[in-house]
Amino acid sequence: MISKFGAKVFAGSETFIDDKEQIVLDICTDKVNAIIGQDIPKAHIDTILNSLGFEVKDGGTGVLSIKIPLFRHDIKNIADVTEEIVRIIGIDNIQSKPLAIDEVNRSNKTSKALLKKNRLRAKAIANGFFEAVTYIFSSKENLEKYGFETIIDSRELDLLNPITKELDTFRTTSLSLNLIEASSYNFKLGFKKVALFEIGTVFDKQREEFKKLSFVYSGDKEQEDFSNAGKPHNLTFFEFAQKVLNVVGKFEFVPMEAMSQMT
Repeated sequence: MISKFGAKVFAGSETFIDDKEQIVLDICTDKVNAIIGQDIPKAHIDTILNSLGFEVKDGGTGVLSIKIPLFRHDIKNIADVTEEIVRIIGIDNIQSKPLAIDEVNRSNKTSKALLKKNRLRAKAIANGFFEAVTYIFSSKENLEKYGFETIIDSRELDLLNPITKELDTFRTTSLSLNLIEASSYNFKLGFKKVALFEIGTVFDKQREEFKKLSFVYSGDKEQEDFSNAGKPHNLTFFEFAQKVLNVVGKFEFVPMEAMSQMT
């Protein structure tokens, strides 16, 4: 009737073509067996996956190439495929095994250095020192003032944007200057006895890193008490040396001139 009135009529059909690609996974049967904890023959794995609608191709050397059906949106990796295999075999048919924990040897240069550091820290605290943690930065002016070497003044080695003027370079040679400044701050706060130690990083003029241990003790030997009539004596140099000896073991004093020649 429509064509009688001059309209053109076209015949045809409409179809839907799904061009979505199927996901392909290459799984190693040894890895599947390791996850399950039991050896499942490759042929059995192949049969199970085919029965579930997977397209399986044997890639050789224990590898199966699996094409995932489009309706299985939950299969993403080898763990999901293994779960499907276990589901068909039955969890009750998987032999239970005790959990084996193999402890590896964790002893290495880093762990040994940490143990040594912790032993020194414990001994220092036992001898009345408090641990200090100061910046790895220092004042170049103060380092030069007290005769310490400084980082070579170059764009590659020295600080370009220091935090403050007082922390405009890396600390070098020793931690002592930082600890002395920390002692000064404590005295200004009213402490009559300051005993500090620090295990930290210092740098040479080429910016090579080294670990150093440093101690400082200033002020009274002990707290004010009835036994000292409220007037404790200052700690002597030999008493300080004995405390350091208790921490690090035997050592000897080297004159500054001889030490500079050695370096």
